[in-house]
This record gives sequence, structure tokens and C-alpha cells, in this order.
Amino acid sequence: MRIIHTLLILTGLALLFNSCGGDNLSIEESQLENEFETTKLTKITEEERVVLNEIMQSIPSPLEISALMKESGADYNKGFLNDTENSNNYISSYQKAMNLGVYGADLAYCNIYKENTAGLPFLGAVKSLAEELKIGDFFDNATLLRLMKNNDSMDSLLTITTDNFEKINHHLQENNQSQVGALMLVGGWVEGVHLLLKVHSISPHKSLKERIGEQKIIMEQLLHVLSYYKNDEEIQSISSYMSKLNDVFKTVVIKRVEGESEMRVVDGAMHVFDKSYTEVIISDEQINQIEDKVNSLRDKIIK
Repeated sequence: MRIIHTLLILTGLALLFNSCGGDNLSIEESQLENEFETTKLTKITEEERVVLNEIMQSIPSPLEISALMKESGADYNKGFLNDTENSNNYISSYQKAMNLGVYGADLAYCNIYKENTAGLPFLGAVKSLAEELKIGDFFDNATLLRLMKNNDSMDSLLTITTDNFEKINHHLQENNQSQVGALMLVGGWVEGVHLLLKVHSISPHKSLKERIGEQKIIMEQLLHVLSYYKNDEEIQSISSYMSKLNDVFKTVVIKRVEGESEMRVVDGAMHVFDKSYTEVIISDEQINQIEDKVNSLRDKIIK
């Protein structure tokens, strides 16, 4: 998975962006930048930027998570999603960036279940918030609509989203607005975990339980991303909620179980197959605790 697969698609944004010419900030972009306290912080170095990109590259896409939920046999449930009417309540750029991620994850959920009509309001919310964040010019509404209507085009949707978000990620970093991407990332991840927990509660499945436990690793990575904005009070407020969630994830055990390698002939050639695997040990009580913390964090983001 590549870097940008994270910030929008992870971020949950199953959406598409066009390239936007020019690296100079417009007046509106400058005003947006001033709203974020991040502009007062120590600038992120090139080395730190590489680290951030590597972390973002490892985070799963909401489309992937939604596909897993569908495979568990759980039915589509609109009640799990953030009401699109709430988009009118998001005033600050912090709220808008996080909920752009939230609605992107919800859009991915609708898309996986082929609920294209139900997904249109979420597409509208994503478009609206992107425009308010001054990144609407990257958004290709017509192409996304076409791909959403073609239920066999998921690979194309992933590929185009991944490729084109590299442009918006670069644009945000170059214009000292990387915090927008970080907040989108958090919003998309929180909504994805919320959906996993909801689906698991009504349709328990071993693969869902393991995926919930695996979020321990992602949790640590996200906190590292937010640590680059330690002087931003708004971002650190979110980080404090996430730290409480991380305290629960710390009790989840993830270990590698070593297995003997196996040699087999495939298509006339000898191949070595590693039979080692990763085991996730998580109890129902831990899942309940995680759900409680995720609900608190999600409420802070979407309310």
C-alpha cells in the first residue's frame, strides 16, 4: 500500500482528486492556514516527512475494511454512519478536516455494499467539506460518480484515488497544511474502527475480531503522527482521547508464531513458503473497552 492510499482512501476517502496546478497559496488558502495553530509550530523536516509518509503507507484503507465487513455476512446498516445533516454543524477547519475523513469512510462503506444511491449524500458532504477546506479543486466529482455506478470498478477506484491523492498530499505538505491530512487520517480511521465494532457486535466473526485487535499497531502510528503537532491545542485534545484508547489497545497481544518453511514446485519452479503467521489475542471484554473509548472519541469528532 502506498503513502497516499492512506490520507484519503484510508482516510477513508474513497474519492477522487485531480491535479491542481501551482504551488502558491491563494488568499483563501492563506486564511485557512492561519486558522490552524500548526503554522506556529516547528516546521516538519524532510526526514520527519519521510517518517510520516511511511506510517501513512501502512494504514489500511476503509475500502478494505468495509470489504471485510461485507464478507462477514453483515447487512448494510445506514444507522452506523454519520448523518450527513451534521456536516452543516462543522465550523472550524479542524472539525471539517476530521469529518472529511469520517464521511470518506462512510462513502467507502456504502460503495462496498453497492448502495450507490445511499452514498450520494455522503459524496455531497465530502465534496462540500473539501471545498470549504480549499481543496475542492482536486475533487473529480464526475469520475467518482461514474466509478460508483460501475460495481466492477473497485480496483480502478482504488488505483485512481491512490495515484491522485499523491498530488493533494504533496500540495498540503508544500503549503504547510499537512495537519489537514493528519486530521483527515484520524477521522477516517476512527470511523472505520467504529464500523468494524458495530458490525462485529451484531455479526461476530473471527476475522473482524482479529482486525479490531490489529488496530493496536495503527493506533501507535497515529499517535506518532499527531506528536508532530504537539503545540497545537486542538490536535492534542484529540490526541488525549486517542491516548485513552491506546491504553486499552496496549493490553491486546499481537505475536508472531514461527512455522517451518515449506518447499513446493509451482509451474515447474521451486518456491519456498513461509508458514509463520501473526496471532492476535483479544478478549470480548477488551473489545467492549475499545468500543467504549472509540464511541467517546467519535462523539468528540462528529458532534
